This record gives sequence, C-alpha cells and structure tokens, in this order.
Amino acid sequence: MSKTVSDMLKLSEEVRSKGKSQSRTKSVMNTKNEAFYFTSLEISEDVKKLSAISTNL
Repeated sequence: MSKTVSDMLKLSEEVRSKGKSQSRTKSVMNTKNEAFYFTSLEISEDVKKLSAISTNL
C-alpha cells in the first residue's frame, strides 16, 4: 500500500494536531511518532528509487 508524499504530509499534520489537542500519554505519542518516522524512511527510499529511474531514462 503506497501513499503519495502529500498524503503523508497530511497525515503527519493530523497526528501533530491530535497530539496538541488531546492530552495523550507520551508512550502513545512515541508509538505514533515512531510509526510515522519509519513510514517517512520508506517514502525517502521510494523517492530515491524514483529519482534514480528518472535519471536513467
């Protein structure tokens, strides 16, 4: 299931605003942040692959 970068930016904004508006425990926020961090890593890998493909065209 691949998401576009704009979808991910929207998601990160939602997570951030939820964190501000709700008094969540740190452990819950840390779990969300870690999940988003790893998703971001995956996206950056995809971007690298795409740029490599486009330079090879």
